[in-house]
Parts: sequence; C-alpha cells; structure tokens
Amino acid sequence: MSKHCSTMLVVALSLAGCAGDDVAQERTWIAPLDGQSGIPLDMQLMVRTGELDLPPDYPIPNLIRVVDLRDGGEVPGRVEVGPERIRFIPDEGWVGDRRFAWTVDPVNPVPHGPELVFPEHLAGTAVFDTSSSLSVLGAALDDEGRACLVFSRRLTADDDAEVNIDADGVPVDEVVLEYLPEEAWSPWVLAPDDPGLDVICLTTPETFEPGTVIRVWWGEPEVPWRAELQGIGVDELVVALRRGVF
Repeated sequence: MSKHCSTMLVVALSLAGCAGDDVAQERTWIAPLDGQSGIPLDMQLMVRTGELDLPPDYPIPNLIRVVDLRDGGEVPGRVEVGPERIRFIPDEGWVGDRRFAWTVDPVNPVPHGPELVFPEHLAGTAVFDTSSSLSVLGAALDDEGRACLVFSRRLTADDDAEVNIDADGVPVDEVVLEYLPEEAWSPWVLAPDDPGLDVICLTTPETFEPGTVIRVWWGEPEVPWRAELQGIGVDELVVALRRGVF
C-alpha cells in the first residue's frame, strides 16, 4: 500500500446534543443506529415511536427480532412497551465482540383494539457491534461544505494513528481533521446507555463534490475505509442511519 501525506487531528470540544424536550418528544428513531459499534453489553435496543402510544398490554409478538450474526442464532429477550417507545431487553445481555442484526416489524392493529399507524420508516433491519471495532459509516457535508466522516463509535486516545486519505484514487495532501460538535449533527438527546459516535470533517485545499469516493487509511489497515460523499448534510445522514424523523 502506498502511503500518502499523513494528517493532523484537531481535537475540539464535542458538545452534547441539547434539543429541547418538547421538540425531542416529536421525533422518532432507533437506538443504536445502523452500524454502531462499541455497544455496552447491557444496552437495551430502543425504538422511539413518538406520538404512537401503545397500551402497556398491547399484543406485539415478534415486534423486534435479534440475530447473532456469528452463529445465526436468534437472541432470546423480551419486548417492553413504554411511553412513546419500545425496548428489547436480551435475557442474558449481549455477547462481547459480536455483531448482531435486529429487525423491527410494523405493529399491526388487533381486532377491536385501538387504531394504530406504526411509522413505516421505523421498520427494517439494522446491525450493531459489541466490539470496539471502528469504521466509517458514511460521508456527507457540513454547513461549510466540507466532507465529513461519520464514525461507528466515539474516538479515544487509543485510536491515535497516522491517517492517509485519497479522493477518487488521488492522494490528498494538507488535510486537517476536525471534530464536528455534536450539536451540529445530532437533533436528539440520547439515552444514558447509548455511547454515541463521532463525526470528523476534512479541511482540504479543494472542495470535494458529491459522488467523490473518499478512502481513509487509519493506522496500518490492509484495506481502507471507503465512503461515497453524499450531497446531503451530515445531520441528514445520521438521521437516515437512525431511521429517524425530525
């Protein structure tokens, strides 16, 4: 692998999301988001349903199904309905260093029950990882038009390494990496057990256009991370990864 010019990471204070409670209550999303890593072994899966208030005893069999992607086995657990949210709690916690897929099925109304309209965008399958593996989930734009990378978890001091980048196969020199404050891309106040993630933006001599394929060598990987720059805001990309509405 040919080496490119290494970059400098500018460490800026990452501010916590501080959306107002009234606004936050109107939003819907899933947690963890699709592709998130570093998930605690006791973290509960959550579907934020917004204004859809299911009765506590409403029958919701198989609403959330979880599969261990290493052995293909279904993870036993229970589904709990609470105010404006639904949770999946594994019977014995998550196994460490594993990847899981979880599927949310629409809630169908029962005969003679309350009329329900389950948000269609919340249904689907996402993955999460209980290992500390790091990856890039996508690339989008900040308000300044810079390309920003959405990482699968928060970066730590252990992730400090030489970084090399190319765009459409051309090495990019003189790149500065800078944390994007969380308030700039996260419209939610996350649950205490959600470790969250980081977004890093690239300041480069030239502006990248949407559709540019960005490759990132972080440390000494055999295969770089690869992301096609989307022509949307980085906040919109994170919303999509959470299957959210705001």
